[in-house]
Amino acid sequence: EGANFMRTMLRLLGERGAVRVVADQVDTPTAAGPLAEVLWRIGNNVDPRRDTMIVDGPVDALEHASPIPHYGSKMGIDATRKWASEGFAREWPEDIAMPREIVELVTRRWKEYGF
Repeated sequence: EGANFMRTMLRLLGERGAVRVVADQVDTPTAAGPLAEVLWRIGNNVDPRRDTMIVDGPVDALEHASPIPHYGSKMGIDATRKWASEGFAREWPEDIAMPREIVELVTRRWKEYGF
């Protein structure tokens, strides 16, 4: 059983200027480059009450949104797959993927579709 994901991320946020993490299903090593998939996972994998956390503390001097210099809040969003070991009782669906031949077909015909 691993450490609590959100607490670990918040600790890292306190130690670094920024932390971007996406579940290993998106990219390995984890990176936030594929923005569309990141947003899809946030929209589909997040229960706002359970999977978000806001904490107050020091922020970067260049953080212009904080109410006072060098102090503000940080938000953690856990858009990862939920496991029974975390207390999640429902079945988690597998990711769906477009068949390779359909991706290739659409790629070949992309200009015909007006893109």
